[in-house]
Amino acid sequence: MNKMIPRLKHITIPAVLLFSFCTGNGQITKPGNNRVIPVQKFIPPKVKTAWGNNTDSVSISIEEALQLLSIPIRISDEKKKLYALSSYQFLYRKLGVTEDEISGRTSPSSTVVADFFRSTPLPDIWVRSISTQLKKGEEFYFFDVVAKDNQGHFFFAPTLKVRIN
Repeated sequence: MNKMIPRLKHITIPAVLLFSFCTGNGQITKPGNNRVIPVQKFIPPKVKTAWGNNTDSVSISIEEALQLLSIPIRISDEKKKLYALSSYQFLYRKLGVTEDEISGRTSPSSTVVADFFRSTPLPDIWVRSISTQLKKGEEFYFFDVVAKDNQGHFFFAPTLKVRIN
């Protein structure tokens, strides 16, 4: 057994050196292929996400929310230039109650319904579903809003939070 260990040393060391040398040669760059192509850094414009006349975090009435459900969200800059909407996520936080089965007591709770969309306004099924159950204290969130400029650059627009009063 002791005679076998020195033999392995003699075989292992050259094998490791051979493999490390071979893999190192595969990474050598050839002269003339080192051209660096400059890329202009994209600076996204300062934009806002609007739903009707509402931007940023706002509180609106139930009647106004029902009207807004079928209106598209818009992405624009300070000069009122509109940007194409690529995608967004919409979250509806609805209020409810939870009943303790043992004591029979109820306590307020909330549930969340959300989905990913590529077009605006919201689909009809969402509008109908929300319209039938909308209550004071519930919230809408438009988040992960992705806009696209005329040159094809994608960028994030601000989140929009709407609370129902």
